Amino acid sequence: MPNSAIAGNELAKAKGVNRFWGSEIKYGRTQWSFFTSKKPDEILDFGISNVGSALDRSNCVPTTFAEIERKRGGTKGYKYYKKSTNYIDNTGI
Repeated sequence: MPNSAIAGNELAKAKGVNRFWGSEIKYGRTQWSFFTSKKPDEILDFGISNVGSALDRSNCVPTTFAEIERKRGGTKGYKYYKKSTNYIDNTGI
C-alpha cells in the first residue's frame, strides 16, 4: 500500500481537487494553490510602499490615511487623522 500522502495526492489529482486540501478549485486557483479561496476580481493598489510607523503597530489607521493623503498631494497629516479617527495611544480607534 502506498504512502498515505502519495495516495492522497493521486486521489486529488484524479478527482480534480486541490492537492493540498482536497477542496474545490476556486476561480483563479489551480490544483497546486496553497490558498483555496477565490481570487478577487479586482485589486486596488494605492501605490503606497509603507503603511504603518515605527511608533506602534496599533496606529495604522491614522498613518494609512496620512500616507494616502500625502500620495494624493494633500496636506493633512498624521495629527489630523489621529484626531479625526479618535485614535488613542496604545489603544487604537
